[in-house]
Amino acid sequence: MHSYYCIGISEGRNKALADRGYAGMTLQDVANEIGIYAASIYYYFPSREDLVREVAFTALERLQSAITDALATMSREATPLDRVKEAIRSMVLLYTARDPYFVAYERIVGQVPPSLAAELRERRLAIRRLWIDLLERAQTVGQLSATIDVKLLRFIILGATHWVTQWYDPKGARSPQRSLTHMSKSS
Repeated sequence: MHSYYCIGISEGRNKALADRGYAGMTLQDVANEIGIYAASIYYYFPSREDLVREVAFTALERLQSAITDALATMSREATPLDRVKEAIRSMVLLYTARDPYFVAYERIVGQVPPSLAAELRERRLAIRRLWIDLLERAQTVGQLSATIDVKLLRFIILGATHWVTQWYDPKGARSPQRSLTHMSKSS
């Protein structure tokens, strides 16, 4: 019974956050989404911040897992640049899948209170380190110019992949895979 209600609360929370953002979401909104009393939410989540923390942490875990799982499936012969492209591909596929946790996270990431924002920055460090490692390896073997600032390039890649959520239309002419194929031919 506990997990059933937790799942329902999570689904209601994700929808409310995606629709209204952090500032606009109330516990009553979440409760209305799933047909329970708002006070019932406190049994599962001690505070509004805990409710939001769970969606943000889950989204970041899914992002990191998408990248590391995709890299783990690559052959040993894959070049460092191939690994960079695969990491980009995994992120684009995650973003375009419209994962409810990630949709909610993307909506609230800049709206959370400072204490939660600090926790999220800490959680994102592992993803940043992963990207720096991928880019530095490509640079070390000469697949990226030694003059490229890999930290800046990381920001560019993360920004570009993030913006896919803004322009991608699931009913559009290009599938995520087709867009990625087109982009990789351009590089």
